[in-house]
Amino acid sequence: MKARKNKNGSLPQEVSADLILHGGMVITMDPRNPAARAVAIKGGRFLKAGSDEEILALAGRRTHRIALRGRTVTPGFIDSHQHLSQYGTDLLQVDCSPKRRRSLADIQEAIRREARRKPPGEWVRGVGYDDTKTEPGKVLTRRELDAAAPEHPVLVQQASGHWGVANSRALERGGIREDSPDPKGGAYGRDPSTGRLNGILYEQAEFAFVFEGTTGRPPIIPPFSLEERIKGMRRAEKRYLASGITSVHDALVSAQTLETYQEARKRGDLHVRVYLLISIEYLPSLRALNLRTGFGDEWLRVGGVKILADGGIAGRTAYLSEPYVGSESR
Repeated sequence: MKARKNKNGSLPQEVSADLILHGGMVITMDPRNPAARAVAIKGGRFLKAGSDEEILALAGRRTHRIALRGRTVTPGFIDSHQHLSQYGTDLLQVDCSPKRRRSLADIQEAIRREARRKPPGEWVRGVGYDDTKTEPGKVLTRRELDAAAPEHPVLVQQASGHWGVANSRALERGGIREDSPDPKGGAYGRDPSTGRLNGILYEQAEFAFVFEGTTGRPPIIPPFSLEERIKGMRRAEKRYLASGITSVHDALVSAQTLETYQEARKRGDLHVRVYLLISIEYLPSLRALNLRTGFGDEWLRVGGVKILADGGIAGRTAYLSEPYVGSESR
């Protein structure tokens, strides 16, 4: 039975589309109807895809119409390896990426400015440093960070997340001394000419400072508060959605990460679908609770387990059969 129309010819709101995209190409991913001129959406679900005439007939008085003018609409992208929650907290730290900092001096100045905003002894954190693009041939060490913020513990993470650089005060907070043995699954960088600590922390040596989910112990750096994590996630989601990414697999989920996602979902602040890859350190707890892959809803769902078997290619900490380009290390 056809729906009764309003006097002006439009459909009642309860049966009409909330949103109509028309006048373009809509990729449907349906092999029987791979492309359409228009699409109608209601309640966050596709109502119908078809010709402009078919779809515009589903409009009501409150339907929002968007004329595509020949543009193409694709389904949202699903990124199979992301760290949405972590990226959110990255956005709350000093941006040390090559786009913002072209030299080590630029990084020093950014750290110096951040240190001025905080009382002595409070942590200063930076992210995104890329030694292959910021003054190639030179590497950030604790020396530069000591000069920038001598009264603050500082940690700057390399873009891969698999290593970082700490200043002397940060090493002290971590209980790292010149005679400290390398931790299992990690290493403390040393100056090749003197053998002394240069502040570089590889893999588990760095993870102990920032990641709850890889060591089984609280991180050395006090974690961001729940409100800060939610704030960062809102910023991160906007960037993901602006890039067309609507679903992600978060590839390192700890108890704290799970708390962040659950609270965001509760508040209505989760706008990217998340498939949770739980850090293997939490596997016994999950088994004890009998939680299995698939538990959750369409926005937040338990997936598989994240196992760190080796380092990362981007940070040149993974083992290779041949040396990395421009290096004797493999």
